[in-house]
Amino acid sequence: MKKKVLSIELEPTPYKFDLWNAFPECSEYDLWVIFTTSKNWAKDAGHDYQSLQKANFSFDVLGGKRIWRGFLAGWWSIRAINKYDPDLVVIWGYSTSACLISAVWCALHRKRFVLFVDMFNTGEPSGRLILLKQLLREAVRKFIFRTSDHILTSGVLGRQSAIEAGCAVQKVIDFPYVVDIARILADVPESFPVACIDDINSPHPVIFFSGRMIERKGLHVLLSALSKIPKSISWVLWVEGDGPLIEKYKDMAIRFGVAQRVKFLGFSQYSTHSVLLRESDIVVVPSLDDHWGIVVDESVQARKPVISTSATGAAVDRIQDGANGFLIRPGDEDALRDRLDFLLDEDRYRKFVRSLPSPAKTVTPVQNINTILNLL
Repeated sequence: MKKKVLSIELEPTPYKFDLWNAFPECSEYDLWVIFTTSKNWAKDAGHDYQSLQKANFSFDVLGGKRIWRGFLAGWWSIRAINKYDPDLVVIWGYSTSACLISAVWCALHRKRFVLFVDMFNTGEPSGRLILLKQLLREAVRKFIFRTSDHILTSGVLGRQSAIEAGCAVQKVIDFPYVVDIARILADVPESFPVACIDDINSPHPVIFFSGRMIERKGLHVLLSALSKIPKSISWVLWVEGDGPLIEKYKDMAIRFGVAQRVKFLGFSQYSTHSVLLRESDIVVVPSLDDHWGIVVDESVQARKPVISTSATGAAVDRIQDGANGFLIRPGDEDALRDRLDFLLDEDRYRKFVRSLPSPAKTVTPVQNINTILNLL
């Protein structure tokens, strides 16, 4: 009889498809994935994937964005657990009603489940009723830590956060977000930003930023650092992403005198993102706080020099400072400017790229799938 895995998660994304496409198609295992929402409806989400790669696994996407839809998704997930009778349920987070309901149902009915949280927030809750929020959060975590088989987290920072949150060390398993680098290197988009075509054929270096237009992604630090690079040094910055602060950042580029070299591209579908990454020379991830930051892993595997802050989970795991990129303190504008100045020198850049370690340190979709299968 087949071993069955049921995954209950949020919105469908290209890296989730990369993960589950690595699940073996054989007589031993079966997989069903339930995406409890069609997209992330948060105001600062910025993601709107209209096309995804072909899936070789069974999945369903539940629509709707209202609160009551979340409870309906939870009820739908309960029915799926009962009908499918999986050997293992993988639940992605506990902050949505659908995922929390699924975890409670599994615990009450002694159904094996693992919970994925890229990084636990161990700080004080914000807003009003702080004490109540903290007590509720601790109660939910204790329940999940006690009843789940394992807690899946992303990298060193994720593991540390789970232990600080009260999870037993032996229950924590490294399970970072993963990408299929072969797909990224082969992606062919339906369209490509016209503004970038001339840059590909020009001699000036292309710096690439990919992220939501929100403060914690640190784009303001990058724009300020670039404004202090000597004007005699050529460069162009591709800014991929959307969000509530995009107009503010456009105004900031004008104030800093770099607007002529900065191209705001908006949100890109993932196949376009792949080409932007491939055609760039330097990738910068200046996040002030980022639980993972998958573009770091993509860039390292694509053999692009990366400058990232130590507040980015993937950077702590993937970047060997001075070998395949640079780690800087979050918000350290001077350090960012210095690293950019180093890589914008043509001779130094070529020498650095030639010495990039191979193979890149990473975790592949197949390795993550093997982690799941080993739990069975």
